[in-house]
Amino acid sequence: MLVALGRSTSDPEAVLSTVVESARRLCRCQAV
Repeated sequence: MLVALGRSTSDPEAVLSTVVESARRLCRCQAV
C-alpha cells in the first residue's frame, strides 16, 4: 500500500482509492 501511495502522490483520487481498497480488504467488507 505504501508503495502505491508513494507512486500516486500527484493523483489524490488514486491515493484515496488505494486507502479505501486496503481498508475494505482489512475489514472484509463488500463496500465502504
